[in-house]
Amino acid sequence: MYISRPGEGQSCISIMGVCQSGKEKTMNEYAIEWTKDRDYAGVTVPSGTAWKTKLLRYAESHPEDVKIIAVNEDGSAFFHVPVAWIKCSPPRKVSEEQRVAAGERFRQMWENKKIDGIE
Repeated sequence: MYISRPGEGQSCISIMGVCQSGKEKTMNEYAIEWTKDRDYAGVTVPSGTAWKTKLLRYAESHPEDVKIIAVNEDGSAFFHVPVAWIKCSPPRKVSEEQRVAAGERFRQMWENKKIDGIE
């Protein structure tokens, strides 16, 4: 991951992540960039990713907030997203007991759905 911070006279932050996938070692680049004088961030996502699917869905359901700027020939896309929607948070840490309890709740939920569907 690469993070550029604003220098003297600059007012933007860019976050880029590059990951290799598949046997062909193709590069998938994610990028988020914004300047503090704008209320939107530019988000670049590769083709076939959950982020692209999510942003396309948001562009459809929230057209006043999320704008599709470009869909490239390789399937990657560039969006404008409100800066307030950009979030950074660490992964949730769960104990083994919490994981087991959540699994049991999930199984119980599915059992209840099966029973409700039959009746």
